Amino acid sequence: MASIDLERLLQDLAATQAAVRIHGEELRQDPEHAGNPYEARRWVSGLSTFQALDPGDPAWPYLASWVLWFLLGRTSHEEERREALARTRPSVQVTTPSPEEISWRQGVSRLVRATSEGERVTLAQALEVAAGPIHGASRELWMRRGEVLRRAGGDSLAPLLQPMPTWASLLAEANALLEATEDLARDTLGRPRNWTEALAQGVGQQGDVPWPRRLSPRWLLAPFEGEARWLEVPGLRLGVLPEVAGGSSVTRAMAHLGARWADAAAPRHLPPPLGTLPSALARTRSGALLASLLLTRTFLRKGLGLSDAEATRARRQQARVVLVAVRLEAARVLLLRPALQGEGAQVRQEAEALTHRALGAPIPAALALAFPQLHPTGPARLLSFSLAAADAFRLRNEHDEDWYRNPRAVLALRDRLDRAPDPTLREVETAQARKALVTALLEALG
Repeated sequence: MASIDLERLLQDLAATQAAVRIHGEELRQDPEHAGNPYEARRWVSGLSTFQALDPGDPAWPYLASWVLWFLLGRTSHEEERREALARTRPSVQVTTPSPEEISWRQGVSRLVRATSEGERVTLAQALEVAAGPIHGASRELWMRRGEVLRRAGGDSLAPLLQPMPTWASLLAEANALLEATEDLARDTLGRPRNWTEALAQGVGQQGDVPWPRRLSPRWLLAPFEGEARWLEVPGLRLGVLPEVAGGSSVTRAMAHLGARWADAAAPRHLPPPLGTLPSALARTRSGALLASLLLTRTFLRKGLGLSDAEATRARRQQARVVLVAVRLEAARVLLLRPALQGEGAQVRQEAEALTHRALGAPIPAALALAFPQLHPTGPARLLSFSLAAADAFRLRNEHDEDWYRNPRAVLALRDRLDRAPDPTLREVETAQARKALVTALLEALG
């Protein structure tokens, strides 16, 4: 790396990381006026910078991952903004409770919160009619990223963008997760009449569980106060919590807490570009670990104060939520390749087939790339389900069922997060973790 000023590179990568985080919030809130987080330090997102990095340097997997990630972000910045605008502009015509035009994002939110089959079907039909612009914008975004990726090096760069050794190993793991949970999904979810019925099970509206009507920081943090010292990480900030639409909102809130906790526990002795990876596996794995507590009777009883009967119902509900989530995430990961290749007809065809396999009923091809939305961190999110199940199994063996109350368990988790993450997972590790996930789901449903 003699031709690159390493100190300047680390500083500018760290500054760009911060700018991209802020930009993500801007895109969600007001894409019309969102700025360009790459322009001020354009060189760290340049192809020439990426090619100048030395693959023989120990820091290469980290630096190359960030430069490539920002290269893809900068070159598809306008497409990303257009997609965000398409999702936030009024475009969906609804008739209930009164005729109005709402944004795609609002339409999806209403669909998730709908409690009757009639309302779900009506909203799904309105979304399908309005899906064209969102599908087009998303297709342009992923096609642009695919073009840049091929120019930078193609499939050989897969380990820099996701945690598995190759694209083939990632797709094999996604297929393996679908296969491993196939019988469980059929026995648990049944044969839904349509995809919105399957989605409702994933939202977690069934089960008669007394979740709070509103998620507050106090409710979320209370189980982690005390001698385990969870909350002593510097700079822990929760931010905005999800509104309660069902049991999945509680799952998301716990995952949100775990991810923010991992952010706060990230290495302080390393520059941010060397202590984290853009695939975000460390934070999503931490989030999935805390969310997995909702599958355990001990946490539901002692941590959240549910009765034995309520805890049983909550475990089953949460298992359905996780089962739908992991299968839908696997479908999204399997759709990444055709999306990057820009094959429109194939994307629609595969999206319908994959969601049919995942949910037991197909999401119409017209909704491809519009719903569910693809995310660059999707591979890490998928792998986190099984890795967190393996983590939880190990923590229970070493520190008992209430491991989350043990200071030694929390210290072990902090020690892991205080080191630079491994750039690539071993396939044997993900295979073992997959078995742990299936076991955890079976136990919760039993």
